[in-house]
Amino acid sequence: MKITLLTIGSHGDVRPYLALAKGLKAAGFEVCLATHEEFRGFISGHGIDFYPVQGNPKAVFESETGQALLGSGTHFLEFIRQFRKAAEADMLGGFDDCLAASQGADAIICPFFVAGVAYQISRVVGCKTILAYLQPTTPTGAFPVIMLPNLYLGGFLNRLSHQLVRLLFWQVFRDAVESWSRDSLAISKPPRLGPLARMEKKSLVLFGYSKYLVPKPYDWPANYQVTGFWQLREGKNYQPPEALVEFLAAGPAPVYIGFGSMYSEDPEAVAELVLAALKSAGQRGVLMSGWGGLSSQNLPKEVHLLESVPHDWLFPRMQGVVHHGGAGTTGTGLMAGVPNLLVPFFGDQPFWGQRVFGMRAGPRPIPRQKLSSEKLSQGIQALGRYQQSAADLGLKLRSEGGVTEAVYLIKKYLGVL
Repeated sequence: MKITLLTIGSHGDVRPYLALAKGLKAAGFEVCLATHEEFRGFISGHGIDFYPVQGNPKAVFESETGQALLGSGTHFLEFIRQFRKAAEADMLGGFDDCLAASQGADAIICPFFVAGVAYQISRVVGCKTILAYLQPTTPTGAFPVIMLPNLYLGGFLNRLSHQLVRLLFWQVFRDAVESWSRDSLAISKPPRLGPLARMEKKSLVLFGYSKYLVPKPYDWPANYQVTGFWQLREGKNYQPPEALVEFLAAGPAPVYIGFGSMYSEDPEAVAELVLAALKSAGQRGVLMSGWGGLSSQNLPKEVHLLESVPHDWLFPRMQGVVHHGGAGTTGTGLMAGVPNLLVPFFGDQPFWGQRVFGMRAGPRPIPRQKLSSEKLSQGIQALGRYQQSAADLGLKLRSEGGVTEAVYLIKKYLGVL
């Protein structure tokens, strides 16, 4: 039985899908993961068949539009507008690539952003759909849409906020999906208000995060399942470079700082801000360059710079971790049982920052637009106050099934148990 996983975006969007793909392959499924060419080596290196989807997320984040997207913060209307501009050039070609990758599939697994396209593809291919969300993006009265993490509007308005943002997001892309359906697929267009509600009613809907961080809302149906984080475990066989081993052994546990795929127009300035914060806090640090290109020509001996390292190996060895708050990094940071300080840029990141703070697993988040060396220093110094609660939460998260639970539910849904 063949399953095609479709996803777009940054490394944080692809990584959990790769973990799920590996679990499905180990369970006996024929698996293909379709995403950007940028990730071909990463995916193929884990033994998963890869299919390229048009688009280069790294180039998008480095562009003027990408910088506007990163700067949208919790302003969801601006986020939707900039997302459309960022995706516009690659949309139709990307749709065709997703269709090609799905030929012969018995099921398509996709996130929120790809669901409208996957719905139309499933009609052509004749396969089932499985929605696999990394965030709680389906309507509920328990909390508002995740881009309004600091508000509680009440049950009716909470649910309405989800529905309105979904409708706005769909209307931005509706014309492209409709023209593609007519010209390339030769089928009728999707529902005018979007296919998500219809898909979520009849499909399996998986949420790849922890119920301890975001409990399943009271008003979600039985086909909505929160499984735990989908973690790609690379640390077990990792051989760290000698310089890193020596640095870790040379003093107290350092603080990790890295912002993943969040590109900065002035990476040197970000690096200097981080170094000043570490010095003021009296802490050793490990800096991750990432797509943001964090670097410094004259690093002090208390700071070590890395280009890449498995987070599941590094994070348990840290005193705390400072990051942008992507769903995957947040999951790995919390599972490590150390305090997390989030510096959210946009999208779902402010939501995860508030959840971490609400669980007392880390200090109050610092929005990227308000980041300063003084605020970062204060946040780093506060990490120690959250050690015990972070350790307790990490123990709970590590007890969850994650990929194993998701694979079991997929097998049950597809009738292969």
